[in-house]
Amino acid sequence: MEKTKKRVRSAIAPLSQQYDEEIYTNEWLYNAMTFNAARVKAAPEVTGIVDRLFPQIIEMLEQLGKLSKAQINKKKSRIKFTCKVILFNLYLGWLQNMPVKYSRNSNDYIKNTRYRKLHFTYSQVIPSVDAFIALGLIYNRPGEYFPERRNGRFQSRMWATDKLSKLMLDVIGNLAYQVETEDKREVIILRDSEKNNIDYKDTIRTQKYRKNLRCYNEFISKQFVKVHAEGTLKVSLGSLKEKLLPNFLQANATLTNLQSDIPNSHRNSSSTRRMISSNGTVPYLTVQERQYKDSTSIVDHHISITNRYYLLQPYFNGLGKNPTYYSLSRDLKRTTPLYKILEDNVMKLSHFRTIVLNQMLTHKDDDEFIYEKRPLQKFGISQLDFVIENKKLYRVFNRKRFNLGGRFYGALHTNLPKELRADILINGDPTVELDYSAHHVRIPYHLAKTEYVEDPYRAVCKDRSDDKERKMMKHIFLMVENTRSRGGAIFAIKENAKPWYKDYIGSLGYKDISAVLDRIEDEHNAISNCFYKEKGREYQFIDSEIAEAILLRMTKSGIPCLPVHDSFIVPKQHQDELYQVMTAEYKRVLGFSPVIT
Repeated sequence: MEKTKKRVRSAIAPLSQQYDEEIYTNEWLYNAMTFNAARVKAAPEVTGIVDRLFPQIIEMLEQLGKLSKAQINKKKSRIKFTCKVILFNLYLGWLQNMPVKYSRNSNDYIKNTRYRKLHFTYSQVIPSVDAFIALGLIYNRPGEYFPERRNGRFQSRMWATDKLSKLMLDVIGNLAYQVETEDKREVIILRDSEKNNIDYKDTIRTQKYRKNLRCYNEFISKQFVKVHAEGTLKVSLGSLKEKLLPNFLQANATLTNLQSDIPNSHRNSSSTRRMISSNGTVPYLTVQERQYKDSTSIVDHHISITNRYYLLQPYFNGLGKNPTYYSLSRDLKRTTPLYKILEDNVMKLSHFRTIVLNQMLTHKDDDEFIYEKRPLQKFGISQLDFVIENKKLYRVFNRKRFNLGGRFYGALHTNLPKELRADILINGDPTVELDYSAHHVRIPYHLAKTEYVEDPYRAVCKDRSDDKERKMMKHIFLMVENTRSRGGAIFAIKENAKPWYKDYIGSLGYKDISAVLDRIEDEHNAISNCFYKEKGREYQFIDSEIAEAILLRMTKSGIPCLPVHDSFIVPKQHQDELYQVMTAEYKRVLGFSPVIT
Protein backbone atom coordinates (compact mmCIF):
# COMPACT_ATOMS: atom_id res chain seq x y z
CA MET A 1 0.00 0.00 0.00
CA GLU A 2 2.83 2.41 0.92
CA LYS A 3 4.39 1.99 -2.52
CA THR A 4 1.03 2.80 -4.11
CA LYS A 5 0.76 5.95 -1.97
CA LYS A 6 4.21 7.14 -3.05
CA ARG A 7 3.45 6.43 -6.71
CA VAL A 8 0.22 8.45 -6.54
CA ARG A 9 1.89 11.36 -4.74
CA SER A 10 4.63 11.60 -7.34
CA ALA A 11 2.05 11.55 -10.12
CA ILE A 12 0.29 14.71 -8.93
CA ALA A 13 2.98 17.27 -9.73
CA PRO A 14 3.58 16.33 -13.39
CA LEU A 15 -0.16 15.91 -14.00
CA SER A 16 -0.67 19.52 -12.89
CA GLN A 17 1.48 20.68 -15.79
CA GLN A 18 0.03 18.53 -18.58
CA TYR A 19 -2.07 21.01 -20.52
CA ASP A 20 -1.77 22.87 -23.80
CA GLU A 21 -0.13 26.22 -23.00
CA GLU A 22 -1.15 27.61 -26.38
CA ILE A 23 -4.81 27.24 -25.35
CA TYR A 24 -4.47 27.87 -21.62
CA THR A 25 -2.26 30.93 -21.80
CA ASN A 26 -0.99 32.84 -18.78
CA GLU A 27 -3.37 35.66 -19.69
CA TRP A 28 -6.31 33.23 -19.63
CA LEU A 29 -5.15 31.80 -16.32
CA TYR A 30 -4.64 35.23 -14.78
CA ASN A 31 -8.27 36.29 -15.39
CA ALA A 32 -9.64 33.67 -13.03
CA MET A 33 -12.82 33.30 -11.01
CA THR A 34 -12.29 33.29 -7.22
CA PHE A 35 -13.07 30.06 -5.35
CA ASN A 36 -16.06 30.66 -3.07
CA ALA A 37 -16.78 28.25 -0.24
CA ALA A 38 -20.33 29.60 -0.02
CA ARG A 39 -21.33 28.09 -3.39
CA VAL A 40 -23.27 25.28 -1.76
CA LYS A 41 -26.48 24.73 -3.77
CA ALA A 42 -27.05 23.60 -7.33
CA ALA A 43 -29.51 21.64 -9.44
CA PRO A 44 -29.69 17.86 -8.85
CA GLU A 45 -28.20 17.38 -12.33
CA VAL A 46 -24.99 19.13 -11.19
CA THR A 47 -24.94 17.50 -7.75
CA GLY A 48 -25.27 14.13 -9.46
CA ILE A 49 -21.78 14.49 -10.93
CA VAL A 50 -20.25 14.32 -7.44
CA ASP A 51 -22.44 11.32 -6.63
CA ARG A 52 -20.88 9.53 -9.60
CA LEU A 53 -17.32 10.54 -8.72
CA PHE A 54 -17.38 10.20 -4.94
CA PRO A 55 -16.44 6.48 -4.66
CA GLN A 56 -13.36 7.17 -6.83
CA ILE A 57 -12.49 10.24 -4.77
CA ILE A 58 -12.71 8.28 -1.50
CA GLU A 59 -10.49 5.55 -2.94
CA MET A 60 -7.96 8.11 -4.15
CA LEU A 61 -7.90 9.89 -0.77
CA GLU A 62 -6.93 6.59 0.83
CA GLN A 63 -4.20 6.04 -1.76
CA LEU A 64 -2.84 9.55 -1.27
CA GLY A 65 -2.43 8.75 2.41
CA LYS A 66 -3.35 12.22 3.64
CA LEU A 67 -6.34 10.87 5.53
CA SER A 68 -6.62 7.48 7.22
CA LYS A 69 -9.47 5.12 6.43
CA ALA A 70 -10.90 5.79 9.90
CA GLN A 71 -10.76 9.58 9.32
CA ILE A 72 -12.41 9.21 5.92
CA ASN A 73 -15.24 7.08 7.31
CA LYS A 74 -15.77 9.51 10.17
CA LYS A 75 -15.82 12.60 7.93
CA LYS A 76 -17.32 11.09 4.78
CA SER A 77 -20.37 13.36 4.65
CA ARG A 78 -18.22 16.46 5.20
CA ILE A 79 -15.74 15.33 2.54
CA LYS A 80 -18.59 14.83 0.09
CA PHE A 81 -19.93 18.30 0.85
CA THR A 82 -16.44 19.74 0.27
CA CYS A 83 -16.21 17.91 -3.06
CA LYS A 84 -19.58 19.33 -4.08
CA VAL A 85 -18.41 22.88 -3.40
CA ILE A 86 -15.20 22.26 -5.37
CA LEU A 87 -17.25 20.83 -8.26
CA PHE A 88 -19.73 23.74 -8.15
CA ASN A 89 -16.86 26.21 -8.47
CA LEU A 90 -15.29 24.21 -11.32
CA TYR A 91 -18.68 23.96 -13.02
CA LEU A 92 -19.21 27.74 -12.89
CA GLY A 93 -15.72 28.27 -14.30
CA TRP A 94 -16.40 25.71 -17.03
CA LEU A 95 -19.65 27.44 -18.01
CA GLN A 96 -17.81 30.76 -18.38
CA ASN A 97 -14.60 29.35 -19.90
CA MET A 98 -12.59 30.54 -16.87
CA PRO A 99 -10.15 28.91 -14.42
CA VAL A 100 -10.75 29.06 -10.66
CA LYS A 101 -8.17 30.63 -8.35
CA TYR A 102 -7.78 29.16 -4.87
CA SER A 103 -5.27 29.08 -2.03
CA ARG A 104 -3.03 26.17 -1.07
CA ASN A 105 -1.69 28.07 1.95
CA SER A 106 -2.95 26.83 5.32
CA ASN A 107 -2.99 30.40 6.70
CA ASP A 108 -5.96 31.14 4.41
CA TYR A 109 -8.07 28.48 6.15
CA ILE A 110 -8.24 29.95 9.65
CA LYS A 111 -11.43 29.14 11.55
CA ASN A 112 -14.05 31.36 13.11
CA THR A 113 -13.24 34.72 11.56
CA ARG A 114 -15.79 37.44 11.01
CA TYR A 115 -15.77 36.84 7.25
CA ARG A 116 -15.74 33.02 7.23
CA LYS A 117 -19.14 31.91 8.43
CA LEU A 118 -19.12 28.99 5.97
CA HIS A 119 -15.82 27.31 6.66
CA PHE A 120 -13.76 24.50 5.17
CA THR A 121 -10.50 23.45 6.76
CA TYR A 122 -7.24 23.13 4.89
CA SER A 123 -7.27 19.38 5.60
CA GLN A 124 -10.67 19.09 3.89
CA VAL A 125 -10.09 21.22 0.78
CA ILE A 126 -6.54 20.50 -0.34
CA PRO A 127 -6.64 16.66 -0.09
CA SER A 128 -9.94 16.74 -2.00
CA VAL A 129 -8.45 18.98 -4.70
CA ASP A 130 -5.43 16.67 -4.91
CA ALA A 131 -7.76 13.70 -5.36
CA PHE A 132 -9.44 15.51 -8.27
CA ILE A 133 -5.98 16.16 -9.74
CA ALA A 134 -4.79 12.57 -9.29
CA LEU A 135 -7.95 11.27 -10.94
CA GLY A 136 -7.23 13.43 -13.98
CA LEU A 137 -10.32 15.58 -13.42
CA ILE A 138 -8.68 18.99 -13.02
CA TYR A 139 -5.57 20.79 -14.18
CA ASN A 140 -3.67 22.68 -11.51
CA ARG A 141 -1.27 25.59 -11.99
CA PRO A 142 0.76 26.51 -8.88
CA GLY A 143 0.36 30.07 -7.66
CA GLU A 144 3.99 31.14 -7.94
CA TYR A 145 3.49 31.56 -11.70
CA PHE A 146 1.14 34.51 -11.21
CA PRO A 147 2.12 38.09 -10.31
CA GLU A 148 -1.19 38.72 -8.52
CA ARG A 149 -1.17 38.34 -4.74
CA ARG A 150 -3.86 37.96 -2.12
CA ASN A 151 -3.04 38.44 1.57
CA GLY A 152 0.60 38.66 0.50
CA ARG A 153 0.45 35.21 -1.10
CA PHE A 154 -0.02 33.83 -4.57
CA GLN A 155 -3.15 31.99 -5.69
CA SER A 156 -3.12 28.70 -7.61
CA ARG A 157 -5.43 27.95 -10.53
CA MET A 158 -7.55 24.89 -11.24
CA TRP A 159 -9.91 24.06 -14.08
CA ALA A 160 -11.69 21.08 -15.61
CA THR A 161 -9.70 18.66 -17.73
CA ASP A 162 -11.16 17.17 -20.89
CA LYS A 163 -12.08 14.11 -18.81
CA LEU A 164 -14.20 16.14 -16.38
CA SER A 165 -15.59 18.27 -19.24
CA LYS A 166 -16.75 15.12 -21.03
CA LEU A 167 -18.37 13.82 -17.85
CA MET A 168 -20.24 17.11 -17.33
CA LEU A 169 -21.38 17.03 -20.95
CA ASP A 170 -22.56 13.42 -20.59
CA VAL A 171 -24.50 14.14 -17.39
CA ILE A 172 -25.72 17.71 -17.95
CA GLY A 173 -25.33 18.29 -21.65
CA ASN A 174 -24.95 21.86 -22.75
CA LEU A 175 -27.66 23.13 -20.42
CA ALA A 176 -26.61 25.86 -17.97
CA TYR A 177 -27.85 25.43 -14.41
CA GLN A 178 -27.49 28.02 -11.68
CA VAL A 179 -25.25 27.58 -8.64
CA GLU A 180 -26.45 29.52 -5.63
CA THR A 181 -24.29 31.15 -2.97
CA GLU A 182 -25.30 30.95 0.68
CA ASP A 183 -25.72 34.49 2.00
CA LYS A 184 -24.02 34.59 5.39
CA ARG A 185 -21.64 37.47 4.79
CA GLU A 186 -20.71 40.21 7.20
CA VAL A 187 -22.32 43.47 6.03
CA ILE A 188 -19.76 45.83 7.62
CA ILE A 189 -16.33 45.11 6.16
CA LEU A 190 -12.99 46.66 7.12
CA ARG A 191 -9.99 46.34 4.79
CA ASP A 192 -6.30 47.17 5.06
CA SER A 193 -4.23 49.10 2.53
CA GLU A 194 -3.76 45.89 0.50
CA LYS A 195 -7.56 45.47 0.26
CA ASN A 196 -7.57 42.39 2.50
CA ASN A 197 -10.51 41.97 4.87
CA ILE A 198 -9.39 42.40 8.48
CA ASP A 199 -11.13 41.74 11.78
CA TYR A 200 -12.17 44.51 14.18
CA LYS A 201 -13.85 44.99 17.53
CA ASP A 202 -17.44 46.11 17.30
CA THR A 203 -18.24 49.55 18.66
CA ILE A 204 -21.46 51.50 19.07
CA ARG A 205 -20.69 53.00 15.67
CA THR A 206 -20.21 49.70 13.79
CA GLN A 207 -23.26 48.21 15.50
CA LYS A 208 -25.30 51.20 14.33
CA TYR A 209 -24.01 50.80 10.76
CA ARG A 210 -24.95 47.12 10.83
CA LYS A 211 -28.41 47.75 12.28
CA ASN A 212 -29.16 50.44 9.69
CA LEU A 213 -27.98 48.27 6.81
CA ARG A 214 -29.95 45.24 7.94
CA CYS A 215 -33.06 47.41 8.20
CA TYR A 216 -32.57 48.55 4.60
CA ASN A 217 -31.71 45.04 3.35
CA GLU A 218 -34.80 43.55 4.94
CA PHE A 219 -36.99 46.15 3.25
CA ILE A 220 -35.38 46.09 -0.21
CA SER A 221 -35.29 42.27 -0.36
CA LYS A 222 -39.12 42.28 -0.44
CA GLN A 223 -39.27 44.51 -3.54
CA PHE A 224 -39.62 43.15 -7.07
CA VAL A 225 -36.78 44.58 -9.19
CA LYS A 226 -36.62 43.74 -12.88
CA VAL A 227 -34.71 44.93 -15.97
CA HIS A 228 -36.51 45.14 -19.31
CA ALA A 229 -34.13 45.88 -22.20
CA GLU A 230 -35.06 46.22 -25.87
CA GLY A 231 -32.75 45.24 -28.72
CA THR A 232 -31.92 48.88 -29.46
CA LEU A 233 -30.19 49.29 -26.09
CA LYS A 234 -26.45 49.78 -26.50
CA VAL A 235 -24.22 47.65 -24.29
CA SER A 236 -20.83 46.02 -24.77
CA LEU A 237 -20.26 42.32 -25.33
CA GLY A 238 -17.77 42.53 -22.47
CA SER A 239 -20.55 43.64 -20.11
CA LEU A 240 -22.73 40.71 -21.18
CA LYS A 241 -19.86 38.28 -20.53
CA GLU A 242 -18.39 39.83 -17.38
CA LYS A 243 -21.42 41.35 -15.63
CA LEU A 244 -24.58 39.56 -16.74
CA LEU A 245 -23.59 35.96 -17.47
CA PRO A 246 -21.81 35.34 -14.11
CA ASN A 247 -24.72 36.84 -12.19
CA PHE A 248 -27.26 34.74 -14.09
CA LEU A 249 -25.24 31.59 -13.42
CA GLN A 250 -24.78 32.42 -9.73
CA ALA A 251 -28.52 33.09 -9.19
CA ASN A 252 -27.97 36.80 -8.50
CA ALA A 253 -30.48 37.37 -11.30
CA THR A 254 -33.04 35.27 -13.14
CA LEU A 255 -33.35 35.51 -16.90
CA THR A 256 -37.11 35.71 -17.55
CA ASN A 257 -37.27 36.59 -21.25
CA LEU A 258 -34.80 36.26 -24.10
CA GLN A 259 -35.87 37.08 -27.64
CA SER A 260 -33.24 36.30 -30.25
CA ASP A 261 -33.01 35.79 -33.97
CA ILE A 262 -30.37 33.13 -33.31
CA PRO A 263 -32.18 29.75 -33.19
CA ASN A 264 -32.28 28.20 -29.74
CA SER A 265 -31.01 24.67 -30.30
CA HIS A 266 -31.67 23.94 -26.61
CA ARG A 267 -35.42 23.89 -27.34
CA ASN A 268 -35.14 20.73 -29.42
CA SER A 269 -34.11 17.92 -27.12
CA SER A 270 -33.07 15.60 -29.94
CA SER A 271 -31.17 18.17 -31.98
CA THR A 272 -27.46 18.65 -32.10
CA ARG A 273 -26.45 21.11 -29.37
CA ARG A 274 -23.59 23.56 -29.46
CA MET A 275 -21.47 24.97 -26.66
CA ILE A 276 -18.02 26.27 -25.84
CA SER A 277 -16.01 23.82 -23.79
CA SER A 278 -13.33 24.58 -21.22
CA ASN A 279 -10.53 24.53 -23.77
CA GLY A 280 -12.12 27.15 -26.02
CA THR A 281 -13.23 24.79 -28.78
CA VAL A 282 -16.79 24.46 -30.04
CA PRO A 283 -17.73 20.75 -30.03
CA TYR A 284 -21.03 19.36 -31.24
CA LEU A 285 -22.99 16.77 -29.31
CA THR A 286 -26.43 15.30 -28.90
CA VAL A 287 -28.16 15.61 -25.54
CA GLN A 288 -31.36 13.79 -24.68
CA GLU A 289 -34.15 15.61 -22.87
CA ARG A 290 -33.71 15.40 -19.12
CA GLN A 291 -36.18 15.52 -16.28
CA TYR A 292 -35.72 17.26 -12.95
CA LYS A 293 -34.53 14.81 -10.33
CA ASP A 294 -36.93 14.13 -7.50
CA SER A 295 -36.37 16.16 -4.36
CA THR A 296 -38.01 15.56 -1.02
CA SER A 297 -37.12 18.96 0.40
CA ILE A 298 -39.45 21.94 0.38
CA VAL A 299 -38.17 24.74 -1.85
CA ASP A 300 -37.76 27.86 0.26
CA HIS A 301 -36.01 31.18 -0.14
CA HIS A 302 -32.66 29.61 0.73
CA ILE A 303 -32.77 27.07 -2.09
CA SER A 304 -32.70 27.64 -5.82
CA ILE A 305 -32.81 24.57 -8.01
CA THR A 306 -32.31 26.68 -11.11
CA ASN A 307 -34.12 29.91 -10.25
CA ARG A 308 -36.00 30.79 -7.12
CA TYR A 309 -37.76 33.83 -8.58
CA TYR A 310 -39.68 31.79 -11.08
CA LEU A 311 -41.25 30.20 -8.04
CA LEU A 312 -42.08 33.66 -6.67
CA GLN A 313 -43.03 35.60 -9.77
CA PRO A 314 -46.33 33.86 -10.70
CA TYR A 315 -47.69 34.54 -7.21
CA PHE A 316 -46.38 38.07 -7.09
CA ASN A 317 -48.20 38.87 -10.32
CA GLY A 318 -51.36 36.82 -9.74
CA LEU A 319 -52.03 36.13 -6.08
CA GLY A 320 -50.20 38.81 -4.13
CA LYS A 321 -46.65 39.26 -2.84
CA ASN A 322 -46.50 36.25 -0.50
CA PRO A 323 -44.85 33.34 -2.35
CA THR A 324 -46.04 29.75 -2.22
CA TYR A 325 -43.35 27.06 -2.16
CA TYR A 326 -43.50 23.53 -3.50
CA SER A 327 -41.85 20.17 -3.15
CA LEU A 328 -40.52 19.31 -6.61
CA SER A 329 -41.27 15.60 -6.22
CA ARG A 330 -44.74 15.98 -4.70
CA ASP A 331 -46.15 19.07 -6.41
CA LEU A 332 -44.28 19.74 -9.66
CA LYS A 333 -45.17 17.23 -12.34
CA ARG A 334 -43.81 17.63 -15.84
CA THR A 335 -47.27 18.60 -17.06
CA THR A 336 -47.73 21.51 -14.61
CA PRO A 337 -47.29 25.11 -15.83
CA LEU A 338 -44.82 25.88 -13.04
CA TYR A 339 -42.58 22.97 -14.04
CA LYS A 340 -42.62 24.22 -17.61
CA ILE A 341 -41.58 27.69 -16.39
CA LEU A 342 -38.64 26.20 -14.48
CA GLU A 343 -37.59 24.14 -17.48
CA ASP A 344 -37.98 27.15 -19.77
CA ASN A 345 -35.62 29.18 -17.61
CA VAL A 346 -32.84 26.62 -18.03
CA MET A 347 -33.31 26.82 -21.80
CA LYS A 348 -33.17 30.63 -21.80
CA LEU A 349 -30.05 30.76 -19.67
CA SER A 350 -28.36 28.10 -21.80
CA HIS A 351 -29.27 30.01 -24.97
CA PHE A 352 -27.95 33.32 -23.57
CA ARG A 353 -24.69 31.65 -22.54
CA THR A 354 -24.25 30.14 -26.00
CA ILE A 355 -24.88 33.49 -27.71
CA VAL A 356 -22.41 35.37 -25.51
CA LEU A 357 -19.59 32.80 -25.50
CA ASN A 358 -19.81 32.14 -29.22
CA GLN A 359 -19.53 35.91 -29.82
CA MET A 360 -16.56 36.08 -27.43
CA LEU A 361 -14.89 33.19 -29.22
CA THR A 362 -15.47 34.80 -32.62
CA HIS A 363 -13.99 38.16 -31.48
CA LYS A 364 -11.52 36.91 -28.86
CA ASP A 365 -8.63 38.96 -30.31
CA ASP A 366 -10.66 42.10 -30.96
CA ASP A 367 -10.89 44.15 -27.74
CA GLU A 368 -12.40 47.06 -29.61
CA PHE A 369 -15.36 44.93 -30.66
CA ILE A 370 -15.71 43.32 -27.22
CA TYR A 371 -15.80 46.58 -25.25
CA GLU A 372 -17.45 48.95 -27.70
CA LYS A 373 -21.11 49.58 -26.91
CA ARG A 374 -23.49 48.50 -29.65
CA PRO A 375 -27.20 47.58 -29.83
CA LEU A 376 -28.16 44.22 -28.36
CA GLN A 377 -29.55 43.42 -31.80
CA LYS A 378 -25.98 43.27 -33.09
CA PHE A 379 -25.48 40.25 -30.82
CA GLY A 380 -28.72 38.67 -32.04
CA ILE A 381 -30.78 39.75 -28.99
CA SER A 382 -34.01 41.68 -29.61
CA GLN A 383 -35.24 41.65 -26.00
CA LEU A 384 -33.69 40.82 -22.64
CA ASP A 385 -35.60 40.71 -19.33
CA PHE A 386 -34.26 39.59 -15.98
CA VAL A 387 -35.24 39.79 -12.32
CA ILE A 388 -32.61 41.01 -9.84
CA GLU A 389 -32.45 38.52 -6.96
CA ASN A 390 -29.42 39.91 -5.14
CA LYS A 391 -30.53 43.29 -3.78
CA LYS A 392 -28.79 43.29 -0.41
CA LEU A 393 -25.89 45.65 0.30
CA TYR A 394 -22.75 45.63 2.42
CA ARG A 395 -20.38 48.50 3.29
CA VAL A 396 -16.60 48.52 2.81
CA PHE A 397 -14.31 50.74 4.89
CA ASN A 398 -10.67 51.15 3.93
CA ARG A 399 -7.15 51.35 5.33
CA LYS A 400 -8.12 50.02 8.75
CA ARG A 401 -10.25 53.08 9.48
CA PHE A 402 -13.98 53.57 9.78
CA ASN A 403 -13.73 57.12 8.45
CA LEU A 404 -12.33 56.14 5.05
CA GLY A 405 -14.48 54.65 2.32
CA GLY A 406 -17.69 53.14 3.61
CA ARG A 407 -19.43 52.87 0.25
CA PHE A 408 -22.18 50.37 -0.48
CA TYR A 409 -21.58 47.28 -2.64
CA GLY A 410 -22.97 43.80 -3.19
CA ALA A 411 -26.36 44.26 -4.85
CA LEU A 412 -26.39 43.39 -8.54
CA HIS A 413 -27.68 46.80 -9.66
CA THR A 414 -24.49 48.49 -8.35
CA ASN A 415 -22.50 46.63 -10.99
CA LEU A 416 -24.85 47.04 -13.96
CA PRO A 417 -23.90 49.29 -16.89
CA LYS A 418 -25.67 52.65 -16.70
CA GLU A 419 -27.59 51.84 -19.87
CA LEU A 420 -29.18 48.76 -18.27
CA ARG A 421 -29.93 50.63 -15.04
CA ALA A 422 -32.15 52.98 -17.05
CA ASP A 423 -34.40 49.98 -17.83
CA ILE A 424 -34.94 48.94 -14.21
CA LEU A 425 -38.54 48.46 -13.06
CA ILE A 426 -39.35 48.44 -9.33
CA ASN A 427 -42.57 46.63 -8.46
CA GLY A 428 -43.55 47.02 -12.11
CA ASP A 429 -42.99 50.81 -12.20
CA PRO A 430 -40.49 52.64 -14.46
CA THR A 431 -37.65 54.27 -12.56
CA VAL A 432 -35.50 57.39 -12.58
CA GLU A 433 -31.87 57.76 -11.46
CA LEU A 434 -30.81 61.02 -9.80
CA ASP A 435 -27.11 61.74 -9.52
CA TYR A 436 -24.96 64.13 -7.47
CA SER A 437 -23.07 65.84 -10.30
CA ALA A 438 -19.26 65.86 -9.98
CA HIS A 439 -19.62 64.74 -6.37
CA HIS A 440 -15.92 64.31 -5.55
CA VAL A 441 -14.93 67.69 -6.93
CA ARG A 442 -17.79 69.61 -5.41
CA ILE A 443 -17.26 68.06 -1.95
CA PRO A 444 -13.76 69.61 -1.42
CA TYR A 445 -15.10 72.99 -2.64
CA HIS A 446 -17.87 72.85 -0.07
CA LEU A 447 -15.54 71.63 2.66
CA ALA A 448 -13.49 74.76 1.88
CA LYS A 449 -16.72 76.83 2.26
CA THR A 450 -16.62 77.78 -1.42
CA GLU A 451 -19.61 77.55 -3.76
CA TYR A 452 -19.07 75.90 -7.15
CA VAL A 453 -21.97 75.25 -9.51
CA GLU A 454 -20.24 74.74 -12.87
CA ASP A 455 -19.34 71.37 -14.36
CA PRO A 456 -15.75 71.03 -13.03
CA TYR A 457 -14.78 68.48 -15.70
CA ARG A 458 -15.95 70.54 -18.67
CA ALA A 459 -14.20 73.58 -17.16
CA VAL A 460 -10.82 71.98 -17.91
CA CYS A 461 -11.70 70.63 -21.36
CA LYS A 462 -10.30 72.33 -24.44
CA ASP A 463 -13.71 71.81 -26.02
CA ARG A 464 -16.37 72.07 -23.32
CA SER A 465 -18.99 70.52 -25.58
CA ASP A 466 -16.95 67.35 -26.10
CA ASP A 467 -18.52 64.58 -23.98
CA LYS A 468 -15.65 62.22 -24.65
CA GLU A 469 -13.06 64.69 -23.37
CA ARG A 470 -15.22 65.29 -20.28
CA LYS A 471 -15.24 61.53 -19.60
CA MET A 472 -11.45 61.49 -19.78
CA MET A 473 -11.14 64.47 -17.41
CA LYS A 474 -13.41 62.76 -14.88
CA HIS A 475 -11.12 59.73 -14.97
CA ILE A 476 -8.03 61.92 -14.53
CA PHE A 477 -9.60 63.69 -11.54
CA LEU A 478 -9.96 60.32 -9.79
CA MET A 479 -6.22 59.74 -10.08
CA VAL A 480 -5.42 63.28 -8.96
CA GLU A 481 -7.46 62.70 -5.78
CA ASN A 482 -6.20 59.18 -5.10
CA THR A 483 -2.42 59.45 -5.52
CA ARG A 484 0.25 60.71 -3.13
CA SER A 485 2.21 62.95 -5.49
CA ARG A 486 2.05 64.72 -8.82
CA GLY A 487 4.53 62.24 -10.24
CA GLY A 488 2.39 59.38 -8.96
CA ALA A 489 -0.65 60.90 -10.68
CA ILE A 490 1.24 61.21 -13.98
CA PHE A 491 2.33 57.57 -13.76
CA ALA A 492 -1.24 56.43 -12.89
CA ILE A 493 -2.73 58.42 -15.77
CA LYS A 494 -0.23 56.93 -18.22
CA GLU A 495 -0.81 53.38 -16.93
CA ASN A 496 -4.62 53.64 -16.93
CA ALA A 497 -5.12 55.73 -20.07
CA LYS A 498 -7.53 54.47 -22.71
CA PRO A 499 -6.08 54.29 -26.25
CA TRP A 500 -8.27 57.21 -27.37
CA TYR A 501 -6.80 59.52 -24.71
CA LYS A 502 -4.03 60.20 -27.22
CA ASP A 503 -6.55 62.24 -29.21
CA TYR A 504 -6.43 64.76 -26.34
CA ILE A 505 -3.07 64.24 -24.60
CA GLY A 506 -0.69 63.66 -27.51
CA SER A 507 1.78 60.87 -26.87
CA LEU A 508 0.79 60.49 -23.20
CA GLY A 509 4.33 61.47 -22.27
CA TYR A 510 5.35 63.26 -19.08
CA LYS A 511 5.11 66.75 -20.56
CA ASP A 512 1.73 66.12 -22.21
CA ILE A 513 0.15 64.78 -19.02
CA SER A 514 1.80 67.47 -16.92
CA ALA A 515 0.22 70.14 -19.13
CA VAL A 516 -3.23 68.66 -18.44
CA LEU A 517 -2.54 68.72 -14.70
CA ASP A 518 -1.43 72.37 -14.97
CA ARG A 519 -4.78 73.17 -16.52
CA ILE A 520 -6.63 71.38 -13.73
CA GLU A 521 -4.61 73.08 -11.00
CA ASP A 522 -5.14 76.53 -12.53
CA GLU A 523 -8.88 76.11 -13.01
CA HIS A 524 -9.41 74.59 -9.55
CA ASN A 525 -6.84 76.58 -7.63
CA ALA A 526 -9.24 76.96 -4.67
CA ILE A 527 -8.96 73.22 -3.91
CA SER A 528 -5.55 72.44 -5.43
CA ASN A 529 -4.13 72.00 -1.92
CA CYS A 530 -6.28 68.81 -1.76
CA PHE A 531 -4.69 67.26 -4.86
CA TYR A 532 -2.16 64.41 -4.68
CA LYS A 533 -2.96 63.66 -1.01
CA GLU A 534 -5.07 60.52 -1.37
CA LYS A 535 -8.20 62.35 -0.31
CA GLY A 536 -10.51 60.16 -2.38
CA ARG A 537 -11.32 57.75 0.49
CA GLU A 538 -12.19 60.70 2.73
CA TYR A 539 -14.65 61.98 0.16
CA GLN A 540 -16.07 58.47 -0.21
CA PHE A 541 -16.75 58.37 3.52
CA ILE A 542 -18.65 61.66 3.32
CA ASP A 543 -20.72 60.51 0.33
CA SER A 544 -21.40 57.14 2.01
CA GLU A 545 -22.72 58.84 5.16
CA ILE A 546 -25.01 60.96 3.00
CA ALA A 547 -26.10 57.82 1.11
CA GLU A 548 -26.91 55.96 4.33
CA ALA A 549 -29.09 58.84 5.54
CA ILE A 550 -30.94 58.93 2.19
CA LEU A 551 -31.59 55.18 2.23
CA LEU A 552 -32.90 55.26 5.79
CA ARG A 553 -35.26 58.13 5.07
CA MET A 554 -36.58 56.54 1.88
CA THR A 555 -37.01 53.19 3.64
CA LYS A 556 -38.89 54.84 6.50
CA SER A 557 -41.20 56.39 3.89
CA GLY A 558 -41.76 52.97 2.30
CA ILE A 559 -40.10 54.03 -0.98
CA PRO A 560 -37.70 51.46 -2.50
CA CYS A 561 -34.41 53.13 -3.39
CA LEU A 562 -31.37 51.54 -5.07
CA PRO A 563 -28.03 53.32 -4.47
CA VAL A 564 -25.14 53.38 -6.94
CA HIS A 565 -22.55 55.26 -4.85
CA ASP A 566 -23.53 58.89 -5.53
CA SER A 567 -26.72 58.23 -7.51
CA PHE A 568 -30.06 56.76 -6.48
CA ILE A 569 -32.81 54.90 -8.36
CA VAL A 570 -36.49 55.12 -7.37
CA PRO A 571 -39.86 54.62 -9.09
CA LYS A 572 -40.57 57.69 -11.22
CA GLN A 573 -43.57 58.73 -9.14
CA HIS A 574 -41.18 59.27 -6.20
CA GLN A 575 -38.66 61.44 -8.09
CA ASP A 576 -39.62 64.64 -6.24
CA GLU A 577 -39.33 63.00 -2.81
CA LEU A 578 -35.90 61.65 -3.69
CA TYR A 579 -34.72 65.05 -4.96
CA GLN A 580 -35.84 66.72 -1.72
CA VAL A 581 -34.16 64.10 0.48
CA MET A 582 -30.88 64.21 -1.53
CA THR A 583 -30.81 68.01 -1.26
CA ALA A 584 -31.62 68.05 2.46
CA GLU A 585 -29.04 65.40 3.44
CA TYR A 586 -26.25 66.94 1.37
CA LYS A 587 -26.97 70.37 2.82
CA ARG A 588 -27.07 68.95 6.36
CA VAL A 589 -23.55 67.52 5.99
CA LEU A 590 -21.82 70.13 3.81
CA GLY A 591 -23.86 73.30 4.22
CA PHE A 592 -24.40 73.92 0.50
CA SER A 593 -27.04 72.87 -2.02
CA PRO A 594 -25.87 70.09 -4.34
CA VAL A 595 -26.10 69.95 -8.09
CA ILE A 596 -28.40 67.02 -8.90
CA THR A 597 -28.91 65.72 -12.43
